[in-house]
Amino acid sequence: MVVDHGETGVVVELATGAVTLELDRGDYCPGPTLFPVAFVGADLVVAATAWNRLDLFDVASGELLSAREVDEELDFFHGSIHPSPSGRWLLVDGWMWQPVGVQVAIDLAAWQAGEPAAEAAREVGPFPLDWNRPTTWLDDDTIAVQAEGTVALVDIPSGETTARIAAPDGRLWSHEGLLYIAAADGLEVWSPTEHLHRVDGFHPIAQNPATGALADARLRTWLPENRHHDSVLGQAGGDL
Repeated sequence: MVVDHGETGVVVELATGAVTLELDRGDYCPGPTLFPVAFVGADLVVAATAWNRLDLFDVASGELLSAREVDEELDFFHGSIHPSPSGRWLLVDGWMWQPVGVQVAIDLAAWQAGEPAAEAAREVGPFPLDWNRPTTWLDDDTIAVQAEGTVALVDIPSGETTARIAAPDGRLWSHEGLLYIAAADGLEVWSPTEHLHRVDGFHPIAQNPATGALADARLRTWLPENRHHDSVLGQAGGDL
């Protein structure tokens, strides 16, 4: 649990309620970005420990796994973190002065092998002068990101935009190569380059990454296999 646009958070063992890790990224300009934290697999959590520093921790014990010297002159304010499906890459959405939005891809394997995160980062884009953009991984080599009134498909690690689709604005998710957009009129399903289906009036806010199931604020759920026909939303309280 973290305070988005804030300074602190905790990692909690749900079975016992025990706090295994306390997070604090400091008080230097936390407001513009979501709190940088993500779980990678079952054993690792990556989180900001300063405005310009990320660290790796053991989920169960809270042990720091990335003790190192970091360039204090690094001018990058870390924001939301999106691990790739395999956990190989970390996509970090942040900003730099003046200000300008920047996304970087961090090679987690290189980082764990001893390279500082800043040295392992590759800039992705270019994108417009904003950040906190809806972003999702389509597979371990491609991200989808809202950019300039379109959804851009970007190759990782090159950072090159391979396609732009005229899809509506909204939060993004993916499952088995398909793109899901929480648009103003409802959930849209894309191939990802062609529109396939829309679930009118359904506005998801969360996804189960294992099943692809999406849920809205009323806890109604929708499964990806419903895209081929008129979908029936699950009842409130259904399994996400």
